[in-house]
Amino acid sequence: MKILNGFLNIASSIGGVLSGTLVVGLVLIITYDFGARYLFNMPTIWSYDVATFSLAAAVFLGLAYTFYRKAHIRMELVTSHLPRRLQTWLRLVTYVIGLGFVGVLASQAWTFALHSCHENARSTATFAALPLCIPQLAMASGLSLLWLVVLLTICRHMWLMRREEGSSFSEAFSNGGQKET
Repeated sequence: MKILNGFLNIASSIGGVLSGTLVVGLVLIITYDFGARYLFNMPTIWSYDVATFSLAAAVFLGLAYTFYRKAHIRMELVTSHLPRRLQTWLRLVTYVIGLGFVGVLASQAWTFALHSCHENARSTATFAALPLCIPQLAMASGLSLLWLVVLLTICRHMWLMRREEGSSFSEAFSNGGQKET
């Protein structure tokens, strides 16, 4: 279990570090563009595309980190009142549904990105005409990393459920989710 947790931590942290680095780069690009445009009257032709690409990449590369750290928005108004055992099973079902959803998104993102790379598709928003496969590959990579972290989370969750089943999980939480004293 330590190996699995270590791998989850490393895999998600890679995405988090890349995402954070891209956000810092995004701030620097916008600051440079502002200075060039308004202080020196020399607008850049590349900053809009690079800033947009950086933002898209930062969002998708940060998904796995956010999921692993449980920093995403969670709605537990109803589920928090359910028995603990049912909460555990609902969480597992939710992870499995999410795994399928993210798997489809990742698959389509790879198809989209590889097609753009093959066709040498370029941005038409500015004169820089940067390759579109750069942000699309980041999107596909981020979704694939999220898929891997969700899969490993399911494995960890099932391992913990099995371990709790072997202990006094059934007795401890059979009273409507409350421990007996």
